[in-house]
Amino acid sequence: MPTPQQPYAPQQPYATPQPPSASPAPPVPHPQAASPGQPAPTPPPAYGQHLPHAPAPRTPRPGPSLVPGVLLTVLGGVVAIVGFVIWIAPTFLFLLGGGGDVDGFSEFADPVYAMGAWTMLAGVLALVGGIVLLIVIGRRRRAALASRRPAAG
Repeated sequence: MPTPQQPYAPQQPYATPQPPSASPAPPVPHPQAASPGQPAPTPPPAYGQHLPHAPAPRTPRPGPSLVPGVLLTVLGGVVAIVGFVIWIAPTFLFLLGGGGDVDGFSEFADPVYAMGAWTMLAGVLALVGGIVLLIVIGRRRRAALASRRPAAG
């Protein structure tokens, strides 16, 4: 029948200062140290070696992130669509209103057309830049992964 564990008790009372002439007390053996007739205890295994559920070593990251290229592509597409809406809105509103004075409309719409065209240009440049960035980073990642693979043979 197992006995309940006793609360922790120090092996010997706290050391009291002794005069230098007194002989030092004999060392107290460690509670897990081997007795004279027993083999020395083995040290515990290294962390994770004795655990069957220890995580596998992490593989290094495959290379640069694709996130900037994806964000630039998506943002460029959205900005190009917004620029197109800005560019087409005055004409749509002119036609929705039944037409009218084309010269007066042209005076009002020309700056809006220019703003829409510049916005579309910025969006298309960002879209193309994002696609180029995705291609370049994708090639770098594939090259990095290929260099890490063990050679077949």
